[in-house]
Amino acid sequence: MKKLILLSLACIGLQATTLSQLFTALKHNPTTTLDNLTVKSADIGQDLVTGNLLPKIDLIGSYEHFNSPTNLLPVTPKESATFKNPSIPQPFGQDIGRIGVTFSMPLFVKSLYTTREKLKYLKLSARAKKKLNFIQKEAMIVGANSSWKYLLNLKKALQSKRKSIQKSKTTISLGVKAGRFPASALYKIDEALNKIEININQIDMKIEEAKNTIYELTNLKLKNPVNITKVRNINMKNFLALQPLLQKQKADKLGIRASKEKLYPSFVIKGKYIYNQTDAYNNDKEINRDYSSIGVYLKAPIFDDVALVNIQKAKVDYQKSLALTDKIKLSLKAKANNLKITLPLLEKSISFAKKSLNNQKKLLQIAKIAYKSQRMTEEEYLRYEDALAEVKANLYLLESKQLQTISNLAVLYGNNLKRILK
Repeated sequence: MKKLILLSLACIGLQATTLSQLFTALKHNPTTTLDNLTVKSADIGQDLVTGNLLPKIDLIGSYEHFNSPTNLLPVTPKESATFKNPSIPQPFGQDIGRIGVTFSMPLFVKSLYTTREKLKYLKLSARAKKKLNFIQKEAMIVGANSSWKYLLNLKKALQSKRKSIQKSKTTISLGVKAGRFPASALYKIDEALNKIEININQIDMKIEEAKNTIYELTNLKLKNPVNITKVRNINMKNFLALQPLLQKQKADKLGIRASKEKLYPSFVIKGKYIYNQTDAYNNDKEINRDYSSIGVYLKAPIFDDVALVNIQKAKVDYQKSLALTDKIKLSLKAKANNLKITLPLLEKSISFAKKSLNNQKKLLQIAKIAYKSQRMTEEEYLRYEDALAEVKANLYLLESKQLQTISNLAVLYGNNLKRILK
């Protein structure tokens, strides 16, 4: 039973039977993992800024040796009055140990709040980019699969052409022996068959490229392309490719504000508690004292040229975001309009190509009869063979382009291909 399960899993690894399986495998692709880590990195970046707004508590400790007695902690006037009594250990020593905690927390650092908001939009940008990258890879799988299927159909068309010409070669061979055809007729037929073999060999190489593209994206080695059909229409509302740019644009605008706010006054609360210990220098008795403080500190930049330059840089970054967004938006509109116009034209072309295929099949049958009865030259007959193969290739290419056009439109508008295609 265990062996049967392992064998089944091995078979799944060798051949995915549906497009859904390919898309599921894509989720575990290393490039998809990298996109996930990019989003996670953006999350951590926001958490880091949030961490700067939270209290910081540190444990501190020290042991110091001085070449002359040093005060353990600041001495009050009242305490100094007891120094005349030698029996009372004085808070001075040459070896002093300290242990304690320090505390600090921003009360008002405006740029940190703005930076945290900026990173929120960068995180949204990373998530939109991750989604876009995934759909683009889905489209790459669909494109490679469509190309593979087109190439297989093209190969079948050439094989059918080869079979047809080989049948004619048998007739020509008999005709040459009987003296009805010249000997050169066989050379022409052999050359036509040789060209077919060359084309089939080139197609096989292209098929391997398509298979490797799918393998690179899914880690699955397929024996045959999967069948793909359109099951839903594309939702053409917003361009997904604009979302990462729009979110970054918002982040860059906040970047200007954050840079300016670094010139604002900031308030920080700080506190500490220190436990001190030494041997009093006057009688070597151990003496312990604790010492604590808490306070609010103001920091206000008077002149900071680096901060001023960073403001200018943030403005340029924002202007670049605006320009890039406008450029990409115009490009996406142009691509979308072209694809929308192309799709119905492809459907018409496919319909015309199917009619041409039927016509060419009939014409080839007539050409074969005419050639056998010597009412047509060999070159004219071979042209009909070429015409049929060309019509088939054109039909398969149009069907492949139709599916790829649907995929490209889905990418532009951020439609998950798992919902559109099956």
